[in-house]
Amino acid sequence: MLASLKEDAAKNGSPLLVLAGPYEFLPTDPRTPRGRPEAAQALGAAHARLPYDLGLAMPAEAAWLADNGAALPPAFRVAGPHPASGTLLAGPVRVGVVLFPVLPADAATAPQDLGREVAETARALRGSTDLVVGISPWGSPAEADFLATHGQTVDLLLGSGPGPGFPARPMAGDTVLWARPYSQGKSLLQITVKSLPQRTPDWKWVREGNAAVLLQSLTENITNDPDMAALLAGFHLEQTTN
Repeated sequence: MLASLKEDAAKNGSPLLVLAGPYEFLPTDPRTPRGRPEAAQALGAAHARLPYDLGLAMPAEAAWLADNGAALPPAFRVAGPHPASGTLLAGPVRVGVVLFPVLPADAATAPQDLGREVAETARALRGSTDLVVGISPWGSPAEADFLATHGQTVDLLLGSGPGPGFPARPMAGDTVLWARPYSQGKSLLQITVKSLPQRTPDWKWVREGNAAVLLQSLTENITNDPDMAALLAGFHLEQTTN
């Protein structure tokens, strides 16, 4: 499905970025049993085939893949102790991306100095880009705390980690759209930015106005990609039921 979205966007001249957050490879709960080596190899190969522009993985995910003979897909970066940033191009639109760091062990929210470092990293991108996107592994409590403290630094926050999923929630005086994935990889969130943020005091996101959000459930009604099906058929994977 991602490949077809990317192809359609290219044909229509509509810039599209495909971004992935952490926990694509392992569950958010570290107590959950990890898959067999075949699962790591299949996940690594499948994600390498998908047209991601950028993804963020947790250190445990990269280690699990490596320990089981699989490689982290080329588009993915590993979250570290400090934020990382970069700029992607979606047609003429310059998109600044802030990769949030790993929280200290057992921290419910980010320490003040780490929160400030992330905010400063995002703020530094605002003058040279049209849109600033944060990708976070922190979980909903820490993300909500960051938005309450440093809200007007990112324009979109793509969260992950412990906590509920929701398509897009206006935060920080409606200047940030905060989205979080649903569990088990069974949905795809598509955010269409109809007009870019303006760096003025009265600017706000308006759902179905300057931004549209589509949540696509990945059910059995979605047509299988034959190339992906052939790839996965080469791995001895256990079938599970929900």
